[in-house]
Amino acid sequence: MKKLTIFFNLIALIGLMFSTQSCETEITPALDTFEPIITIDAWLTSMPGEQTIYINQTAAYFDESGYPTVSGAQVSVVDNIGNTFVFEENMKPVRAC
Repeated sequence: MKKLTIFFNLIALIGLMFSTQSCETEITPALDTFEPIITIDAWLTSMPGEQTIYINQTAAYFDESGYPTVSGAQVSVVDNIGNTFVFEENMKPVRAC
């Protein structure tokens, strides 16, 4: 019985050794180019206070500089009972992408 336990422990140890080793190959896939599109990201609530809407453009997959912001947009939101809320542009930095 003791030999059987040692055998299973040895098999488990060998399996653990193989599962923790891996190889790493860097790939660079050929991605299609595209025209940037405008994206709108907002979190709006019915609570009083500051509401934030981010307007950006899409970026290439491997572009690490972040998403280009869009300025000069006129943004308004209409709720389900017809109230219109006009948002003013505020160019203070709010987050890093």
